[in-house]
Amino acid sequence: MALMVRSSRFSLGNDSLCAFDVPSEKHGEFHFNLCPLWSAREKEKKVITVIIDEDTPPTHTQYVYKIARIGATFWDTTFPAELQCPEGSWVCLTVINTRPDHPSEPQRILQVVPVANFAESKPIGALQVGADNRHDIKVALHGGKYQAKKHKALFKFKCDPKSNENTEPEYLWNFNGTHAFSWKSKYACPSMQATPVPPTKTPPGAPGRPTPKPTPGDRDSEPPDKPPTEGEEDWEPVTTPGPGRLHGSRLNVLGVLVFLVLVGLVLRRLFRSTSSSTSSNFLRFRSALGKARMLLILPAKKSASEYQPILVEEEMDVLDGHRPSPSASDQSRYPLNGKGRGRVPNYGL
Repeated sequence: MALMVRSSRFSLGNDSLCAFDVPSEKHGEFHFNLCPLWSAREKEKKVITVIIDEDTPPTHTQYVYKIARIGATFWDTTFPAELQCPEGSWVCLTVINTRPDHPSEPQRILQVVPVANFAESKPIGALQVGADNRHDIKVALHGGKYQAKKHKALFKFKCDPKSNENTEPEYLWNFNGTHAFSWKSKYACPSMQATPVPPTKTPPGAPGRPTPKPTPGDRDSEPPDKPPTEGEEDWEPVTTPGPGRLHGSRLNVLGVLVFLVLVGLVLRRLFRSTSSSTSSNFLRFRSALGKARMLLILPAKKSASEYQPILVEEEMDVLDGHRPSPSASDQSRYPLNGKGRGRVPNYGL
């Protein structure tokens, strides 16, 4: 994991925008002099141009970054002001769209985004210590604003002792107002001062990240230093839930369990009530059906004596029109358990 340390002070004088002194707890203080890369010289180009091409059928889109060296400008007095970044801009993005199938059509400028300017930039340097103990620096240039949203340019310098003097930055990514570039050069290699710098005490609970992460819709917040899926530098401070959050979570789980138990009891009682009513109605239906079947199979003009083999005595009386009232001594002839009725098929079902 990379270690990020912000620069504590900047060199003064003409090199105040391109020289940085960055403290280190173990190695004293690192001095980075990027002025040979950023200062305008006769043999160097005054303006660096980085172009990214993108096919957007049926059109073609170009993202053109112009980076002015210190002491130079890319302001063109012959060009309309609304089609270029304001005078004094350090980094400018112009989005150009063309139709390849219509070469006679003029190109269309879709966006002109001021990314950084010299007057408000106040460069900020941060030391990055990689796993191979390599010390590199990141420098952020500020001051740009587009559609009321802040923008900045982020240059990630890589120490390359074998590179020549004419290196230029390469485009990395563009995310939420931050435009990142990588720049390899021998001038990005630091020189170390022997005097150690006392370690900076961080207040307890302070996040390790130099700038807070912007929230969506917060146009006045500082653009981030990395895209959401960047590799080795993609780290965020970890926040653990406190006792209050854990207690609230447990109460929520307990409440859900109690609710499920109550719902189960209500459903069980409802099911039992429905089952009992359905069973009682079904038994009554079966009893009536059995009696109806018995009456349907008997011929209408036969006397009760002819049904002797299949009818018990009290049932013959009913068929002959006699309905005697049973006495107390005859109570035993009407058993409550239903025994003695098995002679008639399907009777009393």
